[in-house]
Amino acid sequence: MTSDEENTIRNLWAHGFSAEDIASQLEGWSRNRVIGAVHRLGLAKRDIDLGNKFIKRVSTDRHGEKRVTYWYNRRKVVFRQQPSAPPPGIISPPGYKLLQVLKAVFPKRFYKGVLEQTVFDMQEEYNECLAEGDLKLAKWVRVRGYLSVGLAIFTAIPASLLGKFSALSKSE
Repeated sequence: MTSDEENTIRNLWAHGFSAEDIASQLEGWSRNRVIGAVHRLGLAKRDIDLGNKFIKRVSTDRHGEKRVTYWYNRRKVVFRQQPSAPPPGIISPPGYKLLQVLKAVFPKRFYKGVLEQTVFDMQEEYNECLAEGDLKLAKWVRVRGYLSVGLAIFTAIPASLLGKFSALSKSE
């Protein structure tokens, strides 16, 4: 393998090209040969689940630090972290019991993608207000958070009903 071929493989692999695409760029190379070269060069592995087109890419930046990015249907996915711990004296943040109920009632995809993130945002903002000592704003954040969850549920119900009605009309 020449240094030009090595540089081409490194560059294309870092930009997310498949082994087959890289092999088509290099004359006389097969897909398996590219995979072997990637393995020997120690390039980052990529976990791909073709069932739902979810891709996890592990790469290293120019400073040598590992970066993990997630992609779903060619769109970058950003996962929010759970909110920071509440200030001392708060046993459970607002929305804690609501999350338990929502998790039991709604489908996992809707719960994880919409409801959980909305409640996490509310909890994070609530904790920040308490840490700053602004109780009035903290109460308003809590009310606004519950309204946001209600609005998310309210907007999801018509969409699910529309899907059911369209399925019924197709079956007739």
